[in-house]
Amino acid sequence: MRSPAGLALAFDGTLVVADSTGHQVWAVSPEGAPRLLAGSVSGYRDGPGGSALFRHPSDVAIGPDGTYYVADAGNHCIRAITSDGVVSTLAGSIYDYGDGRGPGGRFRQPLALDVDADGTCYVADTGNNAVRRIAPDGQVTTVAGSPPGGDADGVGVEVGLRWPTGIAVGHGGHLWVADHGNGAVRRIEQTGVSTTTLRLTGRRWPGAMALTPDGEVVVVAVVLDDVRLPQTCLTTAGVDR
Repeated sequence: MRSPAGLALAFDGTLVVADSTGHQVWAVSPEGAPRLLAGSVSGYRDGPGGSALFRHPSDVAIGPDGTYYVADAGNHCIRAITSDGVVSTLAGSIYDYGDGRGPGGRFRQPLALDVDADGTCYVADTGNNAVRRIAPDGQVTTVAGSPPGGDADGVGVEVGLRWPTGIAVGHGGHLWVADHGNGAVRRIEQTGVSTTTLRLTGRRWPGAMALTPDGEVVVVAVVLDDVRLPQTCLTTAGVDR
């Protein structure tokens, strides 16, 4: 692997890794043995294993049926990988913004995603400053935010986001979003209502996020207190309820 960008832990303890600059998705066994799931060189193609092509995959999540979902950032789409390594495109096609089914749902550089217990996929559509929902049949709808973005709580497309880069599904079906460009963490209800739960100060910006088994919301932040020494840190944004 060249540049691991996104991780997900499978039910059997396998670690699934989106290798961004390697344009591949890997599985690492609990014993530490890596296995290529799909991808080879930069490109776009559905198909089995190494014949499938990605362009800078940035995140991966695992559905309740064991399907792997990949934020294929460079191809502006969301891909699905079956347990035996066959890749298909769930939604997305060209660099654009719009709701619709399959290729009719448009994304701009989606960088993060998560999947709920029903198999619905939620995407941090980074370039569109929005959070999108993909139903199991590939229907894309917008949960919150819209181009050109902003910085405000609200409802649905009125929510102002700026470069969301992390997302996690809460236990109640709500969403936690790392609003990178605004230095904030937002909680977004299924109705699209947004609440800011954390505002970082100084030269600190949230990047990725996850929930611990006990419901703590953990955020990875970029720290530039000294521009010559960029750092990262972990912080918490509350408890998921």
